[in-house]
Amino acid sequence: MSKEIFPTIIVKDSAVLPDSFQNEMRVREENAKVRRAHQDKQASMSKQGVGVDGSIARLGNNNFIKNDAPRLVLTYRDYHNQQCIAEATMVPKLDKPSEVEMMFTLVCLKCVNRGVPMAEAQLMVRESHRKFWIDDRPQHKRPQFVEHVGVVNPAGVVSTKDTIRCSNFNCGWTIRINDSVVEEI
Repeated sequence: MSKEIFPTIIVKDSAVLPDSFQNEMRVREENAKVRRAHQDKQASMSKQGVGVDGSIARLGNNNFIKNDAPRLVLTYRDYHNQQCIAEATMVPKLDKPSEVEMMFTLVCLKCVNRGVPMAEAQLMVRESHRKFWIDDRPQHKRPQFVEHVGVVNPAGVVSTKDTIRCSNFNCGWTIRINDSVVEEI
């Protein structure tokens, strides 16, 4: 009885994703659905004002990033100038939780095109990991129209000194951002 050495390969949009990666993504998505259902239940109970045990239910704001959070409009040059909204926020530092640092999130379009769920294709860029800055001069804060979103008032334009690389399995998407234009390297 021979043991299979190589995993089964699934090809989607000319990308190669092994079964183990597909299974891991499936498990993560199922876990996320359970957590979202639990959070929906908490929100429902807080609206009713009564907890499961009959106590008074109250839920604070569970939004990590609010609608009025600073936003950046990124243009992906190698993807037909597709625009994407990135959200910038302040988060606790990983090594010193009492201090905060700036972070922004963007999407790895290579992973999205390969079939990786959007939640798993997010790249979080922290100040402590990659040097970046946001130019917030007035000329960079003009409202912009973004397809499928509408008018966005950007907080400015972002540029990175270092390269940013996606760490998902078999991706290797490496970019640099200059004045909110994302260019693959």
